Amino acid sequence: MELISFIGPPGSGKTTQAGLLQGFGFKHINTGELLRTIVLSGTGISEEIRIRLGQGQFVPPNITAKLVSEEITQSARTHSTILLDGSPRTIREFDILQGGFLFAAIFDLDASDEVCSNRLLIRNRFDDNEKIIAERLSLFRIETIDLLKHIETRLPLIPLVRLDATEPVQTIHFKLIQALGELRLWDNQSS
Repeated sequence: MELISFIGPPGSGKTTQAGLLQGFGFKHINTGELLRTIVLSGTGISEEIRIRLGQGQFVPPNITAKLVSEEITQSARTHSTILLDGSPRTIREFDILQGGFLFAAIFDLDASDEVCSNRLLIRNRFDDNEKIIAERLSLFRIETIDLLKHIETRLPLIPLVRLDATEPVQTIHFKLIQALGELRLWDNQSS
């Protein structure tokens, strides 16, 4: 099973790009959607997740990694390539996931806070207002940038591909397909 992660600030287009690739047979696991679904379910941890999302905070890495791991395990039964959208976000979450799965590649979709904020304000979600967006972007710049540096300096065998997420959607999509081909991951998509 190939595990490919899309990392980038909120509003960088991770979900858009993963969704486009899903049309080619890849399985797309959207971490934010997974967390919001749990909030709506009213299960044991839903209140903690709701509070954290509502404040623009990350859900603790051990919780997110556990939920994402369960999704990966279930999806691996029917798909050979899984796209993680928005996970991992911290070194701790990455370490937990890497303990059970191998990352084939990580794509860093980068865009400025201004671009991301403008994109997010167009959406209509409970966790998208100026204050929460600013908090999420700030947290991303602190936590996730450390993760990307960690991968780049300590894990050279995991390809880290940086993409300019301010480019048009189709341009980014083309560059993703091109990079997947160069990494020999394009031919491995599931049916």
